[in-house]
Amino acid sequence: MRHYTRWTTRDPALFVDGVNRYLYARNNPSLFVDLSGHRTVTGKKVALVSWIDKFNFLAAFEAVNKKYRALFGHYPDGAKARAMPILLALLLKSANPSPPKSFAIPTGWRKFVRSKEYRGYIFFQPQITCSSGGIVTSSKVIHDDWSKGYTPTFGTVQKGRDHSDAEGRLRRTTTGIGGKCQQFTRTVEGRVKVGQGAARKVFGGVPYISTRIEYTLCCACKFSVSYHGSFFPSHKAYLEVEGALTVRKRITSLQQVGQQKQDRLQEFIFLGDGVVAPMTRFATKSGTV
Repeated sequence: MRHYTRWTTRDPALFVDGVNRYLYARNNPSLFVDLSGHRTVTGKKVALVSWIDKFNFLAAFEAVNKKYRALFGHYPDGAKARAMPILLALLLKSANPSPPKSFAIPTGWRKFVRSKEYRGYIFFQPQITCSSGGIVTSSKVIHDDWSKGYTPTFGTVQKGRDHSDAEGRLRRTTTGIGGKCQQFTRTVEGRVKVGQGAARKVFGGVPYISTRIEYTLCCACKFSVSYHGSFFPSHKAYLEVEGALTVRKRITSLQQVGQQKQDRLQEFIFLGDGVVAPMTRFATKSGTV
């Protein structure tokens, strides 16, 4: 029951709106209302970025040749032997330095994704609405953004790179309506478009890089996030962290919480045309919002 701007029973969400558990509508009923007793729980922003690290060309060339021989019983010859080092050189040319350990939100993040070459990213923030009994009644995702990546192209370059969209897809799933928690999943699969014909002739096709974020948000204001990525290329996981409180708002940033270094290039490029590279979980984070 309510009496003017004060609850007569304590908030079952504990201290989500501050230390006063009898507070109604954030003590500002002229701006906020709560007719049904429902409340909103907003999760922290999360992100996952993929990129190709620089690698040793000679070591990679040797490993790829050995893999070719193991698969086909002989080393590549003729046109394949001539094309293989060219394709590896193009892949090395598309490599980038490691992304920074933190991004200011939103300016730093927007600047990065609009100017850098990368192999896809995921960025989103979940939100749920809960009943007075702590059950999820509805949900939505704010700042739902993703990219399947950029591919280096030939021609005039700007800021060191010219880009074209890579080929890929996004899968969104949401489960848990009617329970105390809800899980949001974002999966991105992407592959280069430039040089696909040559790659099919030499390596048998172009596989997909894969990444995923699994985010569980609960009415008790708790969350858990897991980050997944294929063994090639490299991936970094980010989570929103609150900083100093200014006159207008609190400054927030995305801070690195995990990283997976690329591995087994020779295994990746021979996976097969359209095959999605398997993922492993490389970072987890949990806490309260």
